[in-house]
Amino acid sequence: MAVMEGEGIVAMEYNLEDIGTKPIMELGVHNSGFHEHFIEMIHCFGYQSSKGPNLQLLDHNTAIIAAGSFAVLLNIKTKEQRHLQTVCGGSVGHINVHPNHSFFAVAEKGKNPPIAIFDFPSLNIFKILTGGTSKSYAFVDFSPEGDLLASIGGEPDYLLTIWQWKKESILLRTKAYSQDVYRVTFSPFLQGQLTTSGMGHIKFWKMAQTFTGLKLHGEVGRFGKAEISDIHGYIELPDGKVISGSESGLLLLWDGALIKAQIRQKNGKPCHNGIIYQVLLEEGELYTIGSDGWIKVWDFESIDAADPEEEAGFLELSAMNELLVENKADLRHIVKSLDSSDDCIWYAQDGGGALWHLDMSFGLTMKTPFRIFEYPGGSVTGCMMSPSSHLLAVSDTKGIVRIYDTLSREMFLKRCFENGTTCLLWLPLSVDHEGASFLVGFEDGVVRWLAVAPDQSKEKLQIKLVQASKPHSSCLSCLSINSTGTMLATGSYDHTIFFFLISSQKFSPLGFVHIGSPAIHLVWIQSSWKEESNDIVTSEHLSLEQECQLAQKIQYQKQLEVQRQTIQQKMVTLKQNFNKLLQKDENSPVYFRVEKQKYAVDPKIREALKLERDRNKECVKMQFTWEKEKQAIALQKLEKWFRDPIEWELVTLKGFLSKEELSTFRMTYLPKQLRQEIEKFKMRDFLMETDTKNLESEIIGSSQNLAEKGSISSVKRTSSDSRSRSVSIKHKLDDRLVRAAQKLDIKQQRKITRQAKILLFFVMALAMQSAVGLSTDNFTDNFM
Repeated sequence: MAVMEGEGIVAMEYNLEDIGTKPIMELGVHNSGFHEHFIEMIHCFGYQSSKGPNLQLLDHNTAIIAAGSFAVLLNIKTKEQRHLQTVCGGSVGHINVHPNHSFFAVAEKGKNPPIAIFDFPSLNIFKILTGGTSKSYAFVDFSPEGDLLASIGGEPDYLLTIWQWKKESILLRTKAYSQDVYRVTFSPFLQGQLTTSGMGHIKFWKMAQTFTGLKLHGEVGRFGKAEISDIHGYIELPDGKVISGSESGLLLLWDGALIKAQIRQKNGKPCHNGIIYQVLLEEGELYTIGSDGWIKVWDFESIDAADPEEEAGFLELSAMNELLVENKADLRHIVKSLDSSDDCIWYAQDGGGALWHLDMSFGLTMKTPFRIFEYPGGSVTGCMMSPSSHLLAVSDTKGIVRIYDTLSREMFLKRCFENGTTCLLWLPLSVDHEGASFLVGFEDGVVRWLAVAPDQSKEKLQIKLVQASKPHSSCLSCLSINSTGTMLATGSYDHTIFFFLISSQKFSPLGFVHIGSPAIHLVWIQSSWKEESNDIVTSEHLSLEQECQLAQKIQYQKQLEVQRQTIQQKMVTLKQNFNKLLQKDENSPVYFRVEKQKYAVDPKIREALKLERDRNKECVKMQFTWEKEKQAIALQKLEKWFRDPIEWELVTLKGFLSKEELSTFRMTYLPKQLRQEIEKFKMRDFLMETDTKNLESEIIGSSQNLAEKGSISSVKRTSSDSRSRSVSIKHKLDDRLVRAAQKLDIKQQRKITRQAKILLFFVMALAMQSAVGLSTDNFTDNFM
């Protein structure tokens, strides 16, 4: 194909089959029957709906959208698709169409990504532009005349580039801003003027001729008294002013680099309850498209003539017409149909994943908006086929679960939830023999069992909730079922794995385990042991912890062996190269040969290498010494903990008529510490009893002395009172001693029982040690 340009003919330069990315074929695969196109794109069930704008029209029946690394051409009537893969294999950054709809530009992402200019309808590559950015393109736009192309690069350079795209050359290039730039457009009315907008800014550009050539001069808009906002949508006016949207839903009228007026509704509310993503001028009327699902029409002349008393003052207007597409719609971009027979038809891009057909006649016969395509919104968190049918389940971060029919390539069913989904698993036939059930994990830690089942009327199908459970406190990350379909494991970012028992198409909780990090993926391992096997099967098997340590040790030894072999290989290579140099030197003429003394290693280098070797040896010795000391300390602690507190002796029973014998142990007496504590209590009891007797004797003696002096009656009262007080004191002391003795008996009994159990465990562990054949050091390490 050839393309006419002016008086000459520009031949087609590129063939996508030759320059496009291809599968990487390993050695030997070419002879296996596989070819480069054994995997082909048949249908796409999604697109980048949250990125705007991502909807353009090539003709009255064909729309083009970006989906991953493909530009997808949709036939609006037949819903057929055609796919164009990117040149470098990366994802698509942005797509825009030439004003005469004969070309479209596909800007890519990747390392030094290109901009491919495709011819329509042949879909051949016409031009390829390179060098405009280092990682990704955020936006491209053709000039109204169609001879220039503007592009904006993403992080890290944010370059604004003006291309003479037919010559594949750069006309101008400069840094647009220091933060993300969302959009760049040529003014449709004033030649040489451009506008860029993005995170917290809007910038106005002019292409001016200077003494040194054509230059780009930009001026950043100043918000002044208005709230700083990200700018997604704007429109240039014929007189040079600009009307932009904002995050708060207000319209901003820019004159030069200043805000002349802020536009809101007459009730003081903003124009939209959310972000204004697009502003466009159509037949003298101003259209705004918001994330609240509304499309509103405003009086353009009133806004253009706005002149509030103060800078950035408010102008209050009422919308002339408005259309609510849907309550939960998140409108990003609309385009007008190219069908001249009906100029009221528009198509809308919904951030929730849908493409809408809109009738914007705003009359009594206006039709209700309807979806022509519905895809997942946000990121896809789960995608899995039914094991028994052609149904495909897809979940996304918007909390919507959709079922697609892969034969008709249309959405079959859907169900919405309040929380976003995180994972999806279609249950195997061993769990549901009909293959109609699947599990979905959610951000709030809930796992739901859903099934495709008839509704109450049994005339239609629905996604039915079978069971729900909330095993985790954080979002679910993964689901896994064992091969027999009897157990379910769920992982989460709360560092836990929960296990369920599956029976009768229901799951029942078994328990959970804590792990040291979030569970990202779960896999059931098919064990070669029998199903009834436990941790220790025979005397040759170790415990799970020992198996883990042994596996780590083997892995470490393998790594060391690989390092050793690598070093040996390097040494062999160096030796071979050195021998080649020696041979080459010997074959050279005598006057070219290198003196033998120069081959000798410098004594200083040799001494430094020797010192380094000795230091390494000392480090290794210290390390082994420390490990040995650590094991010895651990063993001492172990022996002190298990053997010191209780003294015991071995008791052996032997048979009279046979050689069999049975051994056990018994404690000879209490530990020294316990005996000391008991003696302390006995001594305290003895001292208390002695003090009481002394007190009684003193009282009786004093009473006798008083009686001799003629104060018998008073002495008797004093003696009886003192004796009663002493008796009460003795009773109290006796009660305290009884309670203390009881507490002591209980504590000592518990302590002796615990120590006996520990000792019994230690004896069993020693027996296991001797049976397995481990050394004392290894056993101490494993136990500690």
